[in-house]
Formats: sequence, structure tokens, C-alpha cells
Amino acid sequence: MLFLACMLSHFIIFAQTPSNKGTIISAETNAIVQHAEISILDNKNVLYQTISDDKGAFLIPASFIKKSRYIRITAPQYEVLNVRIGDIISNVKSDLNTIKLQLLSGMLKEVVIKANRRYRDTIRINLHDEKFERSIMIGDLFSGDKGFTKDSNGLLYFKGKLVTDVKVNGNDFFGKNNLDIYGYLPALVLDNIEIVETNVDSLTNATMNKPAVKVNLTLKDKYKKGKFGNSNLGLGTLERYVVNGDVYSYKNNAQASLSLNSNNINISENTLLEPKVAFSSEGNNIRSNIARFGYRNLYKDKFEINFSVKGRLQHKNAESELERRDETQEQFSSTSSVSDLRLKNLEGVNLKLDYLLDSLSNLLFTQDFSYSNSNQIDSMRYYITSKAFLSNSQVDKTRMIAKQNLSTSILYKKRFSGKKGRVLSAGITYVDGLNHVKENNNVSSLDNQERANYFINGNRSLKENNILANVTFNEPVWNDGTIEGFFAYKRNGLHYNAKILSDTLKLFDDDPVNIVYNFYQSGIKFHKVINKIYFDELISATMLSRNFENGQNDGNKLFFYPVVDLKVSYRINDRKEISTNFKVEPNYPEADQLTNINNSFQLISQMIGNANLNPQIKNELGLSYNSRKEDMSSFSLSGTFGYYSSRFGYRIVKLSDALQTIYLDNIGNSINGRLSFSWNKMLKKSNSFNYSASIGYEETPVIEDDKKKFNNNINFSQSISTSRHFFEKYLTVFPVLTVDFNRYSYLNTNYNTINLSYSDKFSLLLGKLQFNSYPLINCSTGLSNMFTWALNADIKMDILKKYGSIWVRGYDIFNSFRYNTNFSDANYIQSIKYENLSRYFIIGVTIKFNNIK
Repeated sequence: MLFLACMLSHFIIFAQTPSNKGTIISAETNAIVQHAEISILDNKNVLYQTISDDKGAFLIPASFIKKSRYIRITAPQYEVLNVRIGDIISNVKSDLNTIKLQLLSGMLKEVVIKANRRYRDTIRINLHDEKFERSIMIGDLFSGDKGFTKDSNGLLYFKGKLVTDVKVNGNDFFGKNNLDIYGYLPALVLDNIEIVETNVDSLTNATMNKPAVKVNLTLKDKYKKGKFGNSNLGLGTLERYVVNGDVYSYKNNAQASLSLNSNNINISENTLLEPKVAFSSEGNNIRSNIARFGYRNLYKDKFEINFSVKGRLQHKNAESELERRDETQEQFSSTSSVSDLRLKNLEGVNLKLDYLLDSLSNLLFTQDFSYSNSNQIDSMRYYITSKAFLSNSQVDKTRMIAKQNLSTSILYKKRFSGKKGRVLSAGITYVDGLNHVKENNNVSSLDNQERANYFINGNRSLKENNILANVTFNEPVWNDGTIEGFFAYKRNGLHYNAKILSDTLKLFDDDPVNIVYNFYQSGIKFHKVINKIYFDELISATMLSRNFENGQNDGNKLFFYPVVDLKVSYRINDRKEISTNFKVEPNYPEADQLTNINNSFQLISQMIGNANLNPQIKNELGLSYNSRKEDMSSFSLSGTFGYYSSRFGYRIVKLSDALQTIYLDNIGNSINGRLSFSWNKMLKKSNSFNYSASIGYEETPVIEDDKKKFNNNINFSQSISTSRHFFEKYLTVFPVLTVDFNRYSYLNTNYNTINLSYSDKFSLLLGKLQFNSYPLINCSTGLSNMFTWALNADIKMDILKKYGSIWVRGYDIFNSFRYNTNFSDANYIQSIKYENLSRYFIIGVTIKFNNIK
């Protein structure tokens, strides 16, 4: 840490010296030229070297400008440029002029890409002279005739290839890859769209297995500042309402945004989307108030500040009925519950400061703070029956959870001008967390005709302090490969305290738990391409020391684990690939598995923590085949096989005819596997067909009253979805059919659960009116059986030249929806029915706005 601090202070002092900035672009296309080598010379000697960044920019200390006579610039596919310093700069206090490089005279206009040829191809769509109506947004171009398309998941493609990054003027625009934002920014602001496809990693200079397609939107000079946004307002029956909106403002490199959302119809938090009614598993009585603010600015292309904050107030009411069968006691239970939950969350206060020390190195400081407070009141009625026991109980529970977390990190990263892809990074992170849980239970029961009243109260706290330091060094080798060495150290400290009070029932210890982990990991990663075969390998070792005190089993433990991650891919051609992956890694227990911090008092099964829990080792072998065609049809087949040692599993102890305790332990070995298949096809006129299926097997080791056994689960699921347009897109349907089958085997019994669901969207467009209906049919079998059907619907009409719309939406129009779910665990099967689902109608208006003309 001392070495890191000294090193960073040295570079900060160096960065404070005056520097001259320059930018390199292509003379033919005006496209930025990344990773060009810039050398400063006096006569024959090189005084200073650097490279251009992802925006084509570079910095040269003014002290070298004074001593130099020439600047030399070299870049792949471009002519070498030698120019006098005086020709591109007026004095040592001025920035360098924009430097243009000429393409090599022998460069072909069209290039046929070989199997592992390193390439960087650029397509530029010039929109400078194109006239767009104000109602045409950039998002419309992403689904139009410019080569862009979107799939059903909202992913963006260019000519059938997935777009991995979208930027504006070389920078993130109101969040990384926030595609929804472009539905509110008019297309008339665009000067050009630049699409870059490359199979060369910009940081490590390695040949990538999967080429990246990146898009940069360049704004016209007069539109480098503006304001835009949207708002929604709706009122309905059952006192339903929605009021939300966004305001976005940008000026050159500065961006600010504010989002407000208040509703009780359980809609998406994304206020860029129109409110849509949807079926909810836990009822539709959720009142939410959410506010979010963000600010980003880049000062003199050297210092970036990024700040965001998000807060939430939420009130939720839920009613449910739960039926459950426990194997250990061979008992059946039924629970009716009414819950009232209030949340106060400061979900994220995030600050990021990125300082460019020079064109090759930067210093990144980040700090994240979060706080949440929840208060829940539950009223539950239990009915429990077994061969020797019968109980009716009323439980009144109050539960308060308060959490806060502060994370601070500093990361230094440096690239070297002497060799592309040579990168050094060093960082340190400190995390401080606090979790406090308070719970009170008052129980009134009738057990085997005997009445009893008692209470169980608990007050728990968990303090967590983590520190992480790591250093990595990446070295390019074999022209198109890299090798990276790394070392990481992590110290994780847990301090758990609990005080449990009960007049008759006490199952938990009050003893504090103190655990200190020390992780040491060192290893290498390497990447290499041989003809059509891509190798990505990681080999490392992890040493873990753990000291723990829990009042009973104090002690020290030392573990040593190998970590292996081997990937090999064979690219048959540009569209087809076969890959295999072998992985060995330890899975470390989490804080809530080691302690009781999140466990609640239940009448049936009391879950407790285990401070002696050791890591489990996961061994996994996978094989996959993927194929994609230009028309965006794709096919994939994959399979995985896994083997666990020291597997986490439940240790179940029967305390009485009605009560058992459960905790995680290292039980033994187990296997699992899954085979998956998917086919997606884009048909003519924007029609599509998608099919997926998978079958899996998993073993879960369990110890019940000192008897070890393996429960196992077989799952088969498949889904078919299509989209069809009729009568020139006047009528569109989106049917989706899913089938899920589970067979769960216990020691003496088997349980089968089947869930079949059909949903659809019928969309009819008549002039300015759009009619949508959303039918749903669901059938489930298991511990309980249910058939349900329902219908949501909405009517929408565009107004204000498509800058707004008026809509009416109805939730569960026939008041027929009932939600049911079946669930299998290591020692029980259960079914939950949610009750408080109510029909309502809501009418509203959506308005887009901007000051762009």
C-alpha cells in the first residue's frame, strides 16, 4: 500500500506539468485514429513517446515540445507522417492542431476477412445534409433502413452483428449503452454515424475471439447542447395513479439528468418507457416514489467527474396462502399471511473521478454509498399436521432491517508507448458495511388441544470490513496474443452479535461470532490465436487462512485451492463457432451463510448460520456450438457437466414433532448437468420465430438426523415465441408458449410439478389508434393445482405530431387472474397463492419534449 501511494503521488506530480493536446483523424473519412504511435524527436533521438487513445487524442508534456524539432506518427493502414513541430503548433502554450493521416495507397476498398486476420473496418453514414422531421428520433433510425435492427430483447444489431457499445461524440451519453435515451433525441441533431468493427482488443492489442461492433454518433456543431425528456400522467379506478418524468440536459461534455417516478401500479422503474400494466406475483398494491439525479462532465479532456444518486420510498401490501410438505417430520402445513412492508432506500450515491495523468495513464477514484431501512408487519395463521402432532397458531411479527455500505477504491492504470498492449494496473478497495436486524414474534397456539402463548425476540448486527489490493501486468506476445500476471490480496473481517430472548423457545446461541479471512491469489492468464483456434487460459492458486471465534469452536484453518479456467474456441468461419470450457474454482461462503443475520424465526424450520462452513469446489466442463447468419437467424447448442466436492447442503435436525433446525454444511460430493438448445429466425416483414429448450439434472446432498442422502431434481423446460404481421402491419400478434416440468425425488417419495403458460399480444393499428390486448392462460400442477386466465388491454392514440399519446389501460379486465407457484427445496415442497389481485382501469397521457429545432 505504501509503495502504491508513493507511485501514485509521483505520477500526480508529473501530471501537473503543462501538456499539449492533439487529435489524430483519417484524412479520407475524418474518422478518429486509435492507438497511433507518436514519437517526439530532436534530430535523430527520440525524446518522448506516447499513443493516441480511443478518441484519437494524445498529450505531450510542454517540456518536450521545447526541445523537439519533429513529430513522427505511425498507425496500421496509414502512411507514416513526419512533420515539423512548428507546422502544427504556434507556441508551447497552445494545443496541437488536428493531424490527418493518409490511408496507404494500396489499401483495398473492400476487404475479405480471413479466419484470424487482425482488422479494424469503419463504415461512416453521412447524415449532414439529410433532413429529418422533428418527430423522427435516433431510436427510429436504429429500427429503420440504415442497417440497424433490434431484437425482442432490445439488443441492437448492425447488419446482423451485435453492437457492443454506443457513444455520442466519443463519450457515454446519459449512461453506458442506454439505448432507451435515443427514443427522445431527434435524429436531426446527427452529423454522421460511425460504425467500427474490429477483432483487436483496444487495451491489450490481442486478437479477440468475438469481434466487437461499436457505434459513435457525431452531433452537428449547433446541436452540441440541448434539453429533452418526457412525462407521464395517469389516474384510474381503485385510486390508481402514475406521475413520472425525465429531464435531460447536455452541453458539450457536460450532462445532467433528473428522473421522478410516483405510482401504485407496479410499473417498470425506467421512466423512458410508457407505463404498462402487467401481472404481478405479489399483488398490485405497491406504492413507489423514486427519484434519481445524475451528472457527468469532462474538463479539458483530462478530468472526468461522474456523480449519481437514487432514492426510493415504497409501501407494499401482500396477501398469500402457502401450503408446504416437509419430509423430515412428514408433516403438512398451511399458512395464511397478510404483510405490510415499508421501505426507505438510498440505493446508490456514486462518485467517480477519472484523472488523465497523460495520454497513457490515468488515476480512477470511485466511492459508493448505500443505505436501506425496511419495516415489515406480518400477521400469519399456521395450520400444522403430522402423524403425531396437530397445531393451530397465530403469529404477529414485526421485523426491522437496516443496512448501510460504503466502498472506496483507487485504481491506477498505465499503458506503455514502447509496446502496444503492455499495461500495468494497481488498485486498492476498502468496504465498510453494517447490517442490523430486529425481530419480535408473539405466538398464540393450540398444540394437540393444549393452549400456549409465548414470544421470540431477536436483535442481531453484523459488521463487515473488507480490504482488497491487486496488481496486474499485461504483456503482448506472439503478435496477436497476451500474457497477464496478477496478484491479489483480500482481507474480510466479520463481527456478528446476537441477543435472542424467549420465554419458552430458544434455539439460537447469543455467542458473538468473529471471522477473519485472508485471501492470497496469484496466477497468469494468456490468450493466443493459432489459425482458427482461440485459446483463453487462466491458471492460478488461492490460499485462504481463516480465524474464527464463535464461543464454542474457536480455531484457525488454512486452505489451498487451485483455480483453472481453460477456454478453447474453433471458428469454423465468420458465422460458426465451436467452443469448450473447463473450470475448477472454489465457491466461498457468504456472510449470511456463516451467521444468522438474515434468518427469520419460523414455526416449522429454524434456519441458522454455520461459522465453520468451508468453501465448496466446483468442477465444470462445457461444450457449445453457435451459428448466426446475415439475416439474424441463429442456432445454438450447449451442454455442461459439473462435479462438486465439499458441496454445500442442508443439515437438518428434528427437534420435535413440529420443529426442525436447518443449516448449511459441507456434506459431500454431487453432480449436475444441463443440455440447452435454441433457434431464432428473423422472417420476412419483421416476423420472427424463437424456440428454446433445456433439460437439466441436479443432486442436492442432505443430512437428516445424521442420515446422509441425495435428493435430486430433473427439470425440462421449453419456450416457443413468434411475431407475425398481417395486412401490412395493421395487425400483429406475439404468441409465447412455455412449458416447465420438474421431478423432485426425496428419500422415499417423488413429486412432479408442471407449469404451462400461454401469453400473447394482439396489436391492431387503425389510423392514429392502436389497440393492444394481452391474454394470459396459466395451468400448474404440484402440491396444489390451478388453472387461471386473464386479459390486460390498452388503447393508444398519438397526438402532437407523435410527440405525445393518450392511452387507456385495463388490468385483469374480467377480474379472473389468480397467481400460483410451486417450489421444491432440499427437504420440502411448497405452493404459494397470492390473493390481493384487483381489476382496475387507468387513463393517461405521455408527452415528449425538447428545445431542439
